Amino acid sequence: MLASLDTIDWADLTHAYGRAKDVPDQIRALRSPDPGIRDKALHSLYGNIFHQGTRFEASAHAVPFLLELVADPETPDRPAVLHLLTQLAIGYGEQLLPSGYPLDDHRAVAAGGDLLLAAGKQFTDDEDEEDEEDEEEDDDWGEDVALFQYLQTLEPADEERLFAYFALMAYDAVGAGLPMFRDLLADADAPVRAAAAYALAWYPEERAASLPPLLRVAADEHPAVAATALVAIGLLSPSGVTPSQETAPVLDAALNDPRDVVRWGAAIAQARLRGAEADGRVAEELLGWIGRDAAAHEGIAFNDGDLRGYAALALRDLGDEPLA
Repeated sequence: MLASLDTIDWADLTHAYGRAKDVPDQIRALRSPDPGIRDKALHSLYGNIFHQGTRFEASAHAVPFLLELVADPETPDRPAVLHLLTQLAIGYGEQLLPSGYPLDDHRAVAAGGDLLLAAGKQFTDDEDEEDEEDEEEDDDWGEDVALFQYLQTLEPADEERLFAYFALMAYDAVGAGLPMFRDLLADADAPVRAAAAYALAWYPEERAASLPPLLRVAADEHPAVAATALVAIGLLSPSGVTPSQETAPVLDAALNDPRDVVRWGAAIAQARLRGAEADGRVAEELLGWIGRDAAAHEGIAFNDGDLRGYAALALRDLGDEPLA
């Protein structure tokens, strides 16, 4: 487990606070039998490689080891690690609803970021040689890191491009774990199944491989898992496109499910896929959730568990008539 973690030159990589030398110990700590140590490590990783939603140079390099942890059933708190991976991939998911992940736009914004990163790794200024000895003694954080200095020289558009590239690196690194996520849809632990379905929702290029197992999980005995799979099915499919012969019966059956959370997931998916052509029951279901005083569900990651808020977003896909 994590045998190759020290083969990475973490001191040459940067995160939110400087050199990433602390990342390997934080990753190892996620295996600790002590919940307090694990919580502290997870908090530190969020702060370092996902600082306020921003991904950094070290973020993508941490992903393969986090995937390794998730793959091992002996790893504690696997759903929490899965959620960290998903956030490393996409940022804050609630900002991407109800449309799904804009992958083509992201790749366009990040184009050329690899060249900016290469230039940043080579960057020096007039004071570098004078400060070299001091840097060896106190080189953990801050402005002594060449890449941090380089950022100060960039125009806003190039800085945006570089950070979009960091985020894209993380997205693609997490994408390497999609076959495993699909396998985890059959995991014995319901929170793991839900977290895996949530992660799959943001990779439209993998639609063909992800839809069949998600369609099966849409009938999961655990309502949060079924609802998460249904929303993922909607997000993976093109908006406004009639559901396929395989998808339509699953969504229709779920809209009649006795479990309200499953009906919610089916209505969210149908609103996205069928739009104004959706059955009137879709609008009725969404309006019912909007009318609830409280509609939070900690087992559903979409929109940070705010089911009422997501219902309001999804209702827009039905056009103006449901609001009349």
